[in-house]
Amino acid sequence: DIAYAYTEFKSGNKKIYRPTKKGSKRFITNCSADDVGGMNTNIKSGRLLIITKSYKDYRVLRNLGLNVRWLQNEGMFPKSTEFWNLITNFDKVIVFFDNDEAGIKAATSLVDLINFTEIDKASMTYLPIELLSEGISDPSDLVHKRNQQELINFLKSKRILL
Repeated sequence: DIAYAYTEFKSGNKKIYRPTKKGSKRFITNCSADDVGGMNTNIKSGRLLIITKSYKDYRVLRNLGLNVRWLQNEGMFPKSTEFWNLITNFDKVIVFFDNDEAGIKAATSLVDLINFTEIDKASMTYLPIELLSEGISDPSDLVHKRNQQELINFLKSKRILL
């Protein structure tokens, strides 16, 4: 059985991903909403921060040179001062969750939460909804099922990647 472990959380918590498993056995974790992935990067401020909902999407976007952090899932929003200070240090924040109903709803909620204190700082984006019929809901799906260039073209069209 294949398993990947993410262990870089300051809390000492861990997240294990088993891609061949189904249901509740796919992820094993003791992480909380405040265990935000990518916080160990040296980039703490800049033009644009992207918030996504998984390590695999973080990795695909980070590989393109973008400043990205990832949450445990679309429904868990951090409360930590470190996360909210990070938000303050970027000019713009884009929440990039799945293109399904749950992802769009969660992204809207997080954007509203950020903009409550940082007016007009956050917006959201998601892949075209019609890609769901091909099983493509997020950046890693697009790269896996199509190719990286399509993701690059999408990001350029949204002025996320310059």
